[in-house]
Amino acid sequence: MSYIIDQRIILFSKRSLNSDNMIIATLVRINRNEVGMILSKYNIPYLNLSQYAIKSRMWEHFVEAACDSGKISVL
Repeated sequence: MSYIIDQRIILFSKRSLNSDNMIIATLVRINRNEVGMILSKYNIPYLNLSQYAIKSRMWEHFVEAACDSGKISVL
């Protein structure tokens, strides 16, 4: 569930930065450290990546974590 929440935060921040509403864009810039911590958790360098690239990197992180914990195995 935490992956979905983090993904939603990242994608919302990405859309908000490109918003025409200056107040929303400013609020995201103020909270950039929190978003930056989430980005670094999933090895995403910046918000300018496409949505597909962000979702792909998060999926890769999820699979690696599941393999490392022994919940799934890849043959």
